[in-house]
Amino acid sequence: MAQFGGVPERFKEHGLRVRNFRQVVPGDWVEAKRDVEGTIETLKKGVSYQVVQLLVEANGNDRQFVKRLKLVGHKGDFNPKRFR
Repeated sequence: MAQFGGVPERFKEHGLRVRNFRQVVPGDWVEAKRDVEGTIETLKKGVSYQVVQLLVEANGNDRQFVKRLKLVGHKGDFNPKRFR
């Protein structure tokens, strides 16, 4: 598998999985399944938000990655598993 700065290219090509295993890429809309606490602010349940950027970082020496979403008009980043 090709690597891009320690992160597999598949995240850039196919996007991240949110709830119900739906793949999202920047520009897609996601709905908050419940109140979502981010790094700076909290989002309300049932409201739709547009994805601006996918953040994927290697998690130390593990083979896992930290995955987060940045949303239009909101500060901070959010856990993708809290959206559908």
